[in-house]
Amino acid sequence: MARPLDMTGRILRQLHPAIVFLLFFSYATAAALLFQKFLLPLVGAVHHGQGLVEGDSAYFHSVAVDLAERIRQYGWSEWRIYPTHAATGNVALLGALYVWFGEDPSLMVPVNAAIHALTGTLVFQLGRLIWPGRVGSLAGMIAGSLYIVFPSSLNWYGQIHKDGFAIAGTALVVVAWILAEIMNRIELRRVVMAVATVLAGLGLIVFVRPYNLMLVLGGLLVMLAFKLVMAWKNYKSREFQSTLALQLFLVCVVGASAYLAPRTGAWEQSYAEWNKSAEAGAQGGSIAIDWKWQSTAWVPQVIERYVEVMARTRAGLIDENLKMQAASLYDIDALPASTPQVAAYAPRALQVALFAPFPSLWFDKISITRLVAVGETAIWYLIAPGVLLALWLGRSRAVVAVLAFSLTLLTLYGITIANVGTLYRIRYLYLFLLMLVGVAGWMLFFERRGWLPKASDQLASGEPSVPDAMKNMKQARSVLVGSGITVAAVTAVTFVGLFVRDIVMARLFGLGGELDAFVVAAVVPMFLVAVLSVPIGTAIVPVFLAVRERASAAAAQTLARRVAMTFLAAGLVLAVGVALAGPALMETAGWTALPEKSARVQAITLWMLAIFVFSGLVTLANGLLNALGHYIVPAAAQVIVPVVAIAALLVFGNSHGAIVAAMAMFVGQLVNLVLVYRALAAREVSLLAPAMPGCIGYGQFASQYLPLVAAAVFMQLTVPVSTAMASVLPEGGVAALGLGGKAVVFATGLIGASIASVVLPYFSRYMAQNRLLDARRELSFLLLAGTVISIPATLALHLISEPFVRTVFQGGAFGASETSIVSRVMANGILQLPFFVINLLLLKFAIATRHSGRVMLAAAVGLAANVVLNLVLMPRLGAPGIALSMSIAAAASAGLMLLLFCRLGDVAWVDMVFIVTNWILFLALAVCLHYKSYPGAIAAGIAFAFLVLGEWAVTFRPRSVQANPP
Repeated sequence: MARPLDMTGRILRQLHPAIVFLLFFSYATAAALLFQKFLLPLVGAVHHGQGLVEGDSAYFHSVAVDLAERIRQYGWSEWRIYPTHAATGNVALLGALYVWFGEDPSLMVPVNAAIHALTGTLVFQLGRLIWPGRVGSLAGMIAGSLYIVFPSSLNWYGQIHKDGFAIAGTALVVVAWILAEIMNRIELRRVVMAVATVLAGLGLIVFVRPYNLMLVLGGLLVMLAFKLVMAWKNYKSREFQSTLALQLFLVCVVGASAYLAPRTGAWEQSYAEWNKSAEAGAQGGSIAIDWKWQSTAWVPQVIERYVEVMARTRAGLIDENLKMQAASLYDIDALPASTPQVAAYAPRALQVALFAPFPSLWFDKISITRLVAVGETAIWYLIAPGVLLALWLGRSRAVVAVLAFSLTLLTLYGITIANVGTLYRIRYLYLFLLMLVGVAGWMLFFERRGWLPKASDQLASGEPSVPDAMKNMKQARSVLVGSGITVAAVTAVTFVGLFVRDIVMARLFGLGGELDAFVVAAVVPMFLVAVLSVPIGTAIVPVFLAVRERASAAAAQTLARRVAMTFLAAGLVLAVGVALAGPALMETAGWTALPEKSARVQAITLWMLAIFVFSGLVTLANGLLNALGHYIVPAAAQVIVPVVAIAALLVFGNSHGAIVAAMAMFVGQLVNLVLVYRALAAREVSLLAPAMPGCIGYGQFASQYLPLVAAAVFMQLTVPVSTAMASVLPEGGVAALGLGGKAVVFATGLIGASIASVVLPYFSRYMAQNRLLDARRELSFLLLAGTVISIPATLALHLISEPFVRTVFQGGAFGASETSIVSRVMANGILQLPFFVINLLLLKFAIATRHSGRVMLAAAVGLAANVVLNLVLMPRLGAPGIALSMSIAAAASAGLMLLLFCRLGDVAWVDMVFIVTNWILFLALAVCLHYKSYPGAIAAGIAFAFLVLGEWAVTFRPRSVQANPP
C-alpha cells in the first residue's frame, strides 16, 4: 500500500500555487469570521463591538466610518490614501467599502484573508524555489500552513490592521530576490517577473507603512553583501554577473522607493523624534528620562543618523510603555545611547527577537493570549535546530540570503522595540522565513537518514493507465449518480408511506394506550433489526463480489446461502428468547399492574419479532441485488410494507387495534421477501439451491459483519441516549427533540439509502478487480461531490427550519414558543448532514476495503462525544443543545474517519485538508447566518465557491500514486 507521506509529497509537487492560495484564502476567511462573530463576543473585556478588539482596530473602524460619512456628504474628493493620524491605505480602502456596502467590519475580511493567503502561498513557493523537489514542497507547505493557522495572526487578518499588507509586501520583495538568485541565465520573462514582483511588494508596503522601506532596503543590502562574500571566486562567471546585475537593479528600485515614499506614516507613527526634555516636566523619574544620545566621531554621519533613530525610538517606546504600565517589557534598563552601545546590544536584541517569550516566563499570568504565544513559540523552538541542519546539509546562496535578511530585520526590530507583545507581531514574517529554513533542514535530515520514503510513480499491478481509467469512470459515474437519484426517489416514497402510516395510526388511536403499546412493542425488535439485520446487507456485498470474481458464481451463491441459514437459525433463537423474556421485561417496566396493556404489548411484540426474523433475509437479498447492479428492485419492493399496513389499518384498525399494523407489516415483509427473491432468481442466484461442498469467504464475511454490528450498536444508542438525557429537561423537551429531529431523520435516511445501495457495490467491484487506485480516485470524487452538494443543501434547510416548523406544526396548542424551540432543534440537528455524508462514504469504502474495525472505533468516539457534549450544551441550550451536540459528534466521528483513512493512504492529506477547510467555511457560514451578518456570509460563500473550484481541479488532476491491493 502507498505510504501517505510519499503520496502527499508527489501531490504537493503537482499542486499549483493558485490551488494553495485558494485553500489558504478559504481557511483565513472562515477563521476571521468565526473570530469576529463567535469567539470575540465571548470575551467581553476586549470586545469593542462588531467583532473588533479594543485598540487599533476600533480606532481604524471609527476613522473609516468618519471617512465614509464625509464621502457621502462631500463626494469622493474627500478620499485620501492616508486619511488621518496613524491611518493609512487599509483604512482608506475600508472607508470606500463602507460607502458602497454599509458599515460592517466583516467587509474587510476577504481583503485581509486574500493578503494573508498570498503570504502563506509565497512561503510555500519559496520552499519550492530554494529546494526543488519533495523537500522544498513539504517544507513550503508545512511552513506556509503554520503561517496561515497560527492563531496570533488573527490579530491582523481577523481585524482591521495594516500588518498583513506590510508582511505580504516584504515577502514579495524576498521572493523577487530569490527569483533573481536562482536564475541560471537572464531571460526577459524571468526578469519581468522579478521586477513586477518587487514593484507589487513595494506598492503594498507604501500602501500602509512607507517607513518600512528603509528597513527592507537594509535587509537587501545585507543579502547583497553576503552574496558578494560567498561568490567572490566566481565573480567572472556570466551567471554570477547576470544575477548580480538584476539584484543591484532591485536594490536601486527599493532605494528609490524609500527615498520617494511619502513621509506621513513615518513621522506620525514612530518615536524617532522623541525628546526626553519635553517629557521630563510631565513624567520625571522614569528610566527613559535619563537617556541622551552621544555622537561617535569615527562613525559616518549617514550611518549614525539611522542608528540614532533606532535608539531614540527604543527609548521613547520604553518611556511610553512604562507610563501605560505595560506588562511585556524586556530589558527596560538597556538604553543604548551611542553607536558602539547599540552594536554591543545587538546580539542580545537578536536573542530577544528570536526566542522571546522565554520559557521561564511562559506560565506567568496565564491567559488565553499567553497560552497561544507559548504554543506557537514552543513549535518554533522545535523547528529552530533545523536551521543549523539546513546550513549543514543544504546550504546555498538562496538559503543564506533568506537567513541574512531575516536575522538582520529581527536584530533591527529587537534593538528598536522592547515590548515583546509588539515585537511578537512585527517579527512574524521573519520568524516564519527562519521556520521555512528550519523545516527544510529537518526534511533534509530525514531524507539523509532514509526516513523519507523514496518516490515511486509506478502503478499497481492490474491498474489501467490513468487516461483509460478516467475515460471508463466518466460512464461509471453517470450510472452511479443516476442510480443514486432513482434509489433516493423511490426510498422517499417508502418514507412518505411510513409517515402516512403514523398519521393514520394517530388519527385512529390518538395518544392513548394502543399507540403506546405499538411504540413500546417495536423498540426491542426494531433495535435488533438495525443492529443485526441491516449489517448483513452491507457486509455481504464486498465478500460476495470478491468470491464471485475470484472463484465462481456458484461459490458466491453458496456463501450467500450459508449466511442466510445462519441468520435464520440465530434470529429464531434470539426471537424466541426475547419472547420468553417479555413478561419479565414488562414487570421491570412496571406494566404488570396494567394487564390489558401488557398483553397488547406482548402480542404486538411477537409479530414484530417475526418481522425481525425475516428482515435479515430481506436485507441479504437486497445486498446481493445491489452487488449485481440492480438497485431499483430492492428500493421499490420496500414500498409494499407501508402500503399493506395503511390498507389494513383503514379496513381493520378500528375493530382490532394497533396489532393490525404489526400483522400487516409482517405480511408486507413476506411480500417484499418474495419479490426480491424472485428478482434474484431471474438473475440466476438462488438461496434455495443445493450448496456446494465447502464455503469460500464465510470467515471474511464474519470479520466484516461483527465490527459493523458493534458500530451499529453505538450508532443506534445515540438517539435513545439523547432522548433519555432530554427527559430531565422541562416538560416538552423530549417532544421538541423528537419533532425537530423528523427532518433530520428523513434527510439522513434518504442519503443513507442511496449511498448504501449504490456506492458500496461501486467500491466493492473495484476491490474485487484489484483496482485500489481507481477506488481511491472515485472516493476522492465522491467526497468532493458530497461536500459540494451537502453544504449548500444543509444551509438551505437550516434557513427554512423556522418557516417549515411554523407551517407544518403551528396551530392549536402548538404555539409560537413551541415553534421556536422545535425550529432551533431542527436547525441545529440538520447541521450534521455534511459530516454524515462524508462519514457514510468513508464507511462504505471501509467495508469495501475490509477495514470495518475503524468504523466501530469512529462510532464509539461519536457516541462518547455526543454524551459529553450533551452534558455541556443541554444545561445552556436545552433540547436545541442536544441537537447541536449530535451534529458536533457527527463531525468528530467523520474527522476521525478521515484521519484514519489518511493514515492508510486511501485519502490524500491534500483531500483531507480541503474537506476540513470546507467544514470550517460551512461553520463560518452558519455562524454568520445565525447572527445575521450577511456581508460575512457573502464573504464565506465566495470563499467556498473558490475552494470548490480548487478542490475540483485537484480531484481531476491525474495522480500517479502507487496503490497495491490490500
